[in-house]
Amino acid sequence: MGNQFGGFRQLPPPGTICPICLSTFIVPCQTNCGHWFCAECILRWSETSRIMKTMNCPKCLALITSIAVDNSASRRFTAINIRIWSYNATFEEPSVLTRLRRFWLISLILVVITLWMVFHIPL
Repeated sequence: MGNQFGGFRQLPPPGTICPICLSTFIVPCQTNCGHWFCAECILRWSETSRIMKTMNCPKCLALITSIAVDNSASRRFTAINIRIWSYNATFEEPSVLTRLRRFWLISLILVVITLWMVFHIPL
């Protein structure tokens, strides 16, 4: 299976085809549930799930939390790599800096609300 950064360690089984387009793999990629698809096919499939920001595997319906793509075969397909990285980033743990920013933002909002309530609500 692949790693979270979009590279994988194996190739699709010989003789298999993409279950979405029913053709040989063009830039093969593997989902965290172990199924193989063309990168463009699975990305198009994800567009049907944009409202929820997540997608389920077309074969087993498992939540797809990462897609691994063959970087050696997709070097010329930078747009595909960016779209896959963007999808995978949805499921990554936020960094400490991001969590601190959220904390300070929430704290600032609470202070503003408190000040507004103190100075604008008549007793």
